[in-house]
Amino acid sequence: MRIDVAGIGREQDRISHADFLALMREIDQLGFDGIWFNEFHFQTPPQPYPSPLLLAASIFTCTQRLRVGTSVLVLPLHDPLLLAEQIEQLQWHSGGRFDAGFGRGTDPATFAKLNIDAASTRERFESALVTLKASLAPTASDSRQPIYLAGYTPETLGFAAMHGFPLLLSLEPPEGRQIELYNAAVAAGQFRSRLPESSLTRYVVIGHTEPRRKIICRHYCRCCKSGAFSMPSVEASREPTSCQSTATNCCAIN
Repeated sequence: MRIDVAGIGREQDRISHADFLALMREIDQLGFDGIWFNEFHFQTPPQPYPSPLLLAASIFTCTQRLRVGTSVLVLPLHDPLLLAEQIEQLQWHSGGRFDAGFGRGTDPATFAKLNIDAASTRERFESALVTLKASLAPTASDSRQPIYLAGYTPETLGFAAMHGFPLLLSLEPPEGRQIELYNAAVAAGQFRSRLPESSLTRYVVIGHTEPRRKIICRHYCRCCKSGAFSMPSVEASREPTSCQSTATNCCAIN
């Protein structure tokens, strides 16, 4: 079982890139197994890291063992052959520490800005995944090419079951419904279940003391409802606030 970190890098109250990389080194040294980032474009205000692949390359230069994953790359925005080359380059640079997670995307404004017909995204998504799976096939020196699939519709989960992709299970919607649909597709097609290799995400709120943790938790819940994710000021000791924790390769998912 892996314990990873997610949900970092999108905050409005940004730290410098140097401090961000220092945080990555600290996460690496603390023994976390990986960290996950999402792909968002054309945000208001602009986000510091719209490209998870460029960010992963930067993190690999300053860490020794930490894996970096995407949860997700919006696949209809990419050419699958070029993307396969970029992923293989990241694997080479990092010694095989990159986890590729893909999704179809849910932001119509991004598709419109790039002149991509939203009605075409499923066909583009599924076709690109088939191409990527073939292009990123394991070799004798690389026995496993980690590819994960995010989705919640019967179509996407059925596609994952048919083609043998492990899942990125999320809190929104609850993973119980995702697992139910996925298991039904596995049973109907008599496919091998990849749930034991799938990823499960949970929110974790941390504080040096229980009263402080409760303050942070209340503030974080209000921020989630309002859409404002800036955190209250913390002590100079760099007290942890909140993050998402991801358990990967967890055989207890059922």
